[in-house]
Amino acid sequence: MPKHRRNYKLLFISFFVISISLVFLYGCVVSDENNYDLPDNCLAVKDDVCELYSCLVPSCWCDSGVTPSPILMEGTKTISNEQEAIDYVKEYLKSTNLSCDVTEAVKLNAFFYNVFTYDLDNTEKVFTVAEDGTIILTQCGV
Repeated sequence: MPKHRRNYKLLFISFFVISISLVFLYGCVVSDENNYDLPDNCLAVKDDVCELYSCLVPSCWCDSGVTPSPILMEGTKTISNEQEAIDYVKEYLKSTNLSCDVTEAVKLNAFFYNVFTYDLDNTEKVFTVAEDGTIILTQCGV
């Protein structure tokens, strides 16, 4: 076999091995984007926003007294900071004709934000926003 054919064959095999290695390495390094910072004990409930909230935020849970559900709005966009959470809650309030003044948002962890509002009676109401944009009503206690 001519020398230049052996070089091309070796080059092709090298390229193939490097490509397979990169694909394998990428698969090992890149994890499911919805699992970052998620403790092992919460992995089983990652698809249930209320169970995930209870797992990640100590002594807090979805407000079971809300009918028909504590989930006010299913997620429609990714929320990545406090200002986006505020803007998203403002959109929700406007779409539902609720009159509340939004005052601030606090990042609870990598998955949830609390957005604080006051209604016309100056009563505080807190909306919890998941990173996927789901808005839920929550409560905390002992």
